Amino acid sequence: MVHNKVKSIVLPADEDWIFHIRDRAYNYEKKYGNCSQAILKAFMDEFAIENPTLTRSAGGMFGGMMSSLTCGAISASVTVLGMFVGRENMEQGQEALYPIVGPAQT
Repeated sequence: MVHNKVKSIVLPADEDWIFHIRDRAYNYEKKYGNCSQAILKAFMDEFAIENPTLTRSAGGMFGGMMSSLTCGAISASVTVLGMFVGRENMEQGQEALYPIVGPAQT
């Protein structure tokens, strides 16, 4: 059995940080389209994460993935959870994924 310790997340000191992310995501989506990339990029900006590959990968969630109707906002939100508490390597096993999928199910 693999034991996974959830990393601690240091939230910004400004108590309005989530509203800044919301506004940034809204503006990105309005200007560029693709809510999944907008949400992910807004979080990445807030936490000073530079990763063009991650931004690019969120493009695949465009339009609810066009046929599955899974809203990109939901997919991006789960991706954000993964950025903060996801497993860093495959050897950590599926147990390391529970901190992501658990909150996403409620």
